[in-house]
Amino acid sequence: MSDKIVVQLGLHKTATTSLQDFLLSNAAILAREGTFYVPLQRMRGDITPLFWCAEKSRRAQLSRFIDGIEKPCLLLSDENILGTPSDIAHGGVYPYARTRIESFCGEHAEKQIVLLLTLRDPYRFLLSMYSEFLRHNEFIPFEHYIGGISLAGFSYRKIFGWLKDLPGNVRTRIVPFEPANGGGVVSIARTLIEECSGPNSAIDPEKFPAEKSRSAYSKEELELAAEIASRADPRVTQFFLNLLDARDKRFGSNKFEPLDSGLVATLNARYQKDLIWFRETALA
Repeated sequence: MSDKIVVQLGLHKTATTSLQDFLLSNAAILAREGTFYVPLQRMRGDITPLFWCAEKSRRAQLSRFIDGIEKPCLLLSDENILGTPSDIAHGGVYPYARTRIESFCGEHAEKQIVLLLTLRDPYRFLLSMYSEFLRHNEFIPFEHYIGGISLAGFSYRKIFGWLKDLPGNVRTRIVPFEPANGGGVVSIARTLIEECSGPNSAIDPEKFPAEKSRSAYSKEELELAAEIASRADPRVTQFFLNLLDARDKRFGSNKFEPLDSGLVATLNARYQKDLIWFRETALA
């Protein structure tokens, strides 16, 4: 039975898929070093839905799965535990994350739980979430996508400040996505591996691919998607954008920049204050 559970939560669009591929490629080493890693396909199909569900029978199913793991450490990784890009379209940023995580930690109070959270520049986070939303939904303009949230009041401290109040069996590690803020993808990988296997793991986090493929759509791609939506059907744009991804036909040299520079600067300044707060609260 596992005594320790490490839960890698994302955020979305912080190289989580690349990290999960890296973990899967090193699953045998993790196993030799005492960690059972649940591959993403199984997480999405069998485990993450149990985090979402409030029914006692379903929660008990999650507990039985965890209790059946024979390795000392269990590693779960799926950003969808927190929520999905559609949450923003419905007016919230991970509105159910607190309930899900608090319930999970309370149900496994006898275990050591480590939560790894990656924060990202809010502006780039929202733009990437918008692109991801469009991959799975009919087209809506960016201003409609974020229309239900307050950009002026956007703060990771407001979204995740409750992490400091989790019980004593829980530790939270927060790593920024940006190297300039003391983080980066290699730092994320290193933190996760050290939590699972300790500092002497045979897995070299430096081999984690620092470069990732472009996920956010360009200004030109989104302009054409908007044109298709207006002339044909908003549902057609999903097919169009997915085709660009599938056939590696991405185009456009300009970033999609829908917000004025003053608001972007405000978002970034608050992000820096949030990072300081998390560090001072011993969460980063």
